[in-house]
Amino acid sequence: NMSQDEAVSLMRGDPGTQLALDIYRESDGKEYNFKITREIINVPSVEYKTIDDVARIGYISLNQFHARSYEEMSGAVNSLMEQKVRGLILDLRNNGGGDFDVAINIAGIFLDGEEVVSVANASGQKEVYMATPGMVDFPLVVLVNQHSASASEILAGALKDNKRAVLVGEKTYGKGLVQRIYPLQDGAALKLTIQKYYTPDGTDINEIGINPDYQVENDPNSNNDLQLNKALEVLKKQIY
Repeated sequence: NMSQDEAVSLMRGDPGTQLALDIYRESDGKEYNFKITREIINVPSVEYKTIDDVARIGYISLNQFHARSYEEMSGAVNSLMEQKVRGLILDLRNNGGGDFDVAINIAGIFLDGEEVVSVANASGQKEVYMATPGMVDFPLVVLVNQHSASASEILAGALKDNKRAVLVGEKTYGKGLVQRIYPLQDGAALKLTIQKYYTPDGTDINEIGINPDYQVENDPNSNNDLQLNKALEVLKKQIY
């Protein structure tokens, strides 16, 4: 098994080049072979809206961390600020991660110079990453679940440990490793763990995950989003 960002790293390449992709489908137990031509595709990583006009609560869903995610997030936050929202729900559910540096930059939107994450190599040498001065200071609730991984956990851990946000949902995936993938000529790849990261409180979350402040499970057979409802409840208590 590999995470979403690991799979994406393996599939990346120069536009116009071909990728051989083997896919196994559990539904029929068969393996399918595809050849895909790489192209540049810009998929928005951010969706936002207001979800409570009376309390003026903003909602931002961040589905991945890619090169344009910081710019998209900044634009979403600025737009919601123009609408004079009084609080924000940041949805990191099902966000499997992505670019490490983008996670640091996005943390800087909400933090104000505090530590975001520290990274240690095999010899124990640590490097601490700090946030830039923040853009916003209104109340913040972050939604997470078991599919929130890697860069999502960096952001969620930084906001929780610095007491900048309340986490609602389910325990996160638990990927606290910085790994590099080296494609080989025969189509295989070598994956090396080069660093391990720690949340600002010094917590190692690898294979453990981050526990939310409010544990809430959604019913897969219901359209009622219990986690979002709880986030709204928590946020309104901070606003009023």
